[in-house]
Amino acid sequence: MKKIKFRGKRLDDGKWIKGSGIKVSESGTVVIYDEISLRWYEVDPETVGMLTDTWDKNLKDIWEGDLLKLPYDGTYILGMVVFDTGAFFFQEIPPFRDRCEAHIVDLNTLFFENGDEIEVVGNIYDNQKPKK
Repeated sequence: MKKIKFRGKRLDDGKWIKGSGIKVSESGTVVIYDEISLRWYEVDPETVGMLTDTWDKNLKDIWEGDLLKLPYDGTYILGMVVFDTGAFFFQEIPPFRDRCEAHIVDLNTLFFENGDEIEVVGNIYDNQKPKK
């Protein structure tokens, strides 16, 4: 059985934690179980994302909320990983939006066609201006 993992930024120090346990209270408080320290930490709910079980060209894990760079037609497209209707998608972000026909592509399709060229260049929480 697949183990679903989450990440989030801790509220106490802003560091990322990753783990398979997550709890959400009725008030909206979110805690993630850190498998390294074996402790629960409260995280910023806006930063919580799920592991996609895919890797970039450098074998870096790809998470919901990551920014991906994909070579396209002599240049590149920048997009973010989103989770919607039970699946992960690559969604182009401005100013790259009109560089290819589809503005949102299923992540599995993207990897089938371009898996060895995709690179994680940041995430939407830490990077206001992603690396080029």
